[in-house]
Order: sequence, then C-alpha cells, then structure tokens
Amino acid sequence: MSPRRQKPMKSRAFLSEEFCRALKRHGETNAALAAKAGLNVGVLYHWTEGVNRASREDPRIAKLAETINFPKDRIFENEFAHV
Repeated sequence: MSPRRQKPMKSRAFLSEEFCRALKRHGETNAALAAKAGLNVGVLYHWTEGVNRASREDPRIAKLAETINFPKDRIFENEFAHV
C-alpha cells in the first residue's frame, strides 16, 4: 500500500488581493454577486479563498469584474509577484 499523497496548498495568487478586497467592499452578498456572474456561491468562495484557481479565460470572472465595475486587467495577480 502506497503512502497517501498530500495535496499541495494553493495560494490566492490567482486573484489579486485588490480584486478580492473590492468584492468584499462592494456591499452585496457573495450569493448575489455569484448569481449576477452566473456562478455558484461555493465556486466564488473557493476562488476568493484560494481553494481553487479560476481560468483567465473564464467569462464568469469578467462578468464578476463588470458587476462591481472593476478593471479586468487587474483581476489576477502578476504571475511573477511571488517569485
């Protein structure tokens, strides 16, 4: 029997801290924001808490940014910010 593999910890690097703060400051619940972007509230939670990563090409991310009037070019962390 082989030893269990530990899942690597995922960082929040995929969404910028600025975007996550803007989502929280927007004033709507996560459920309301998720619904407007066509997301399940659990998916939004996982993205903002760094549990799962979102694809840069996912149209729901663009819709989420549009919903809170956030610049699309600042949604994701710079890939080299943590190097």
